Amino acid sequence: MMNTPNSPTATQQVGIALIGLYSLVVAIGFGRFLFTATLPDIMNQLSLSTQVAGWLASANYAGYFVGAMLAMFVPQRFSWRILMVALTASVATALTLAVPDLPLTGWYTVRFLAGVASGLSMILASTYVLHFFAHHNRWKLSTLHYSGIGLGIALSAILTLGVLKFSGHYATVWLLAGLISLPVVGWFYWLRRRYPPNNHSNTQTANPQTNEIEEATNQIIASPKTNWRHAFSGKKLLIFLVVAGYGLSGFGYVTSATFLPVMMAQHLPSNPQIGLWVWLLVGICAMFSTPAWGQLSHRIGIVTMLLILTLAKAVGMLMPVLFNATWAWVVNGILLGLTFSGIVSLSLSYLKDISPQYANVLVGLGTLAYSLGQLLGPIVTVAIAGEDGDFSRGLIVASIGLFVSASMLGFLKWQGKGQAEAHQYH
Repeated sequence: MMNTPNSPTATQQVGIALIGLYSLVVAIGFGRFLFTATLPDIMNQLSLSTQVAGWLASANYAGYFVGAMLAMFVPQRFSWRILMVALTASVATALTLAVPDLPLTGWYTVRFLAGVASGLSMILASTYVLHFFAHHNRWKLSTLHYSGIGLGIALSAILTLGVLKFSGHYATVWLLAGLISLPVVGWFYWLRRRYPPNNHSNTQTANPQTNEIEEATNQIIASPKTNWRHAFSGKKLLIFLVVAGYGLSGFGYVTSATFLPVMMAQHLPSNPQIGLWVWLLVGICAMFSTPAWGQLSHRIGIVTMLLILTLAKAVGMLMPVLFNATWAWVVNGILLGLTFSGIVSLSLSYLKDISPQYANVLVGLGTLAYSLGQLLGPIVTVAIAGEDGDFSRGLIVASIGLFVSASMLGFLKWQGKGQAEAHQYH
């Protein structure tokens, strides 16, 4: 691709992709999944029951739900400012959890606010990066952005393992995470000065539909009914199946994504930190698999790729139930890492391409459904775990949700809806 005077060089594009990656490390990797890594120590230090731990997780997912809902109605001209606020809030909430003797009400409040920041950051940063690289025909770089989720998970495991190895405390982990997160805010302010948010859409040679996209997005607040009607026009069944399937995927993955270290500590009480090593494996698999699935979907179609990943994740949830062995938990972690981040990346890309001029609406709607699934997942898991804390029941229910999601994707593929998008990045 030749650069116009107003377009960034290849090196600068990679830099933007890396900053997008870092934003997800902070907002999702730390803002959501550091809680998973530190949860066993949090439960031990604060003497929390499984039920309370589940409600704390759901408080974060409830915040994510609210953040996703708010992001759907952010006009394009305010997206960058709200993103700055959300990333700053992610850093602030991480640092707040380092405060000693924080009361339980404080935990609920901070985890909720961290969820709001995560939901806003996920949608606004992803929409910006996806649009940017779509306009410059560099879709492969957009997959690098989503690797930030896996990198954040891996870093959360490394931080927790390192601190606890030296008899540290979960508060130290959150303090270090907050300090590591600080540069991302500065880098986004630099990016705003170097490449103002609308600069990537100023050249008609890059994408002649750009002005229409901005105009339609800017009108979401002014006439939401009209814009929602246009976004769904002629595509109601397609959007319903993709969004509902994506929501069930959120429900299906969250049991392991929230309680994996806790469940493994129950399985091997003599080695309570083994769950963190598997959690590290989850992050590594997620980090390196997401770009691969994006490239493979370019060949076989997004719906086909999503169907494969969803079935693999469903099988992974059942492995510890079918085989009460350590290797089964490792397989659960590997399949979780290989699938969930790729499903997020591909689902949001697919929703964006259904109606590009209403990307914020559809990406926001999908994230809303996903966050609702996440919100319900821990609540259902701890509710059916019983007094004995049997997580296997939650894993079974999670797998059922994933198989239903796969059936929806199978229906789309049978209807031929998954063929055209194999070429959508050309």
